[in-house]
Amino acid sequence: MLDNNNNFEIDSNCTKSNMLPKIQAKIEEDSLLKKGTWAYLGDAKDKSKRYLFWTSVDISSDSVGAGKKIPVIISTADGRFYISETTTAIRKNTAGNYVAIADHLTPKQYTEYLSNDKKYENLQEAYDAYAKLVTDGTYQQYKDTLPK
Repeated sequence: MLDNNNNFEIDSNCTKSNMLPKIQAKIEEDSLLKKGTWAYLGDAKDKSKRYLFWTSVDISSDSVGAGKKIPVIISTADGRFYISETTTAIRKNTAGNYVAIADHLTPKQYTEYLSNDKKYENLQEAYDAYAKLVTDGTYQQYKDTLPK
């Protein structure tokens, strides 16, 4: 059954990953991916089923850790952006444990995070909505995490 599993997950907190340095080397200095925490996940064979989750929150800090609800921007392969929330989780790998932006997800669960009432046409619109949520909304405890 595992032979049919085409899913991959690359987490910015998994410092022992052999793929992470290759990705980080391609991230431009002014990218949001240089701030906060991100995860790139999806189907290795179907590019249309890939997702990038980003939060301004450093989830590896002692004040956040695992089991906390956090706001996220999700970018889909078709160029759409969504505001959602995830619950952080401990991930285990051969190099040790780390905190991830979400627990392991199935392909169906990826799409459950996408809500049409929180869909945006571009990153700027999504970021503005995210910033409002963090500064004036549900996640004010993370208002100091927004990139300056």
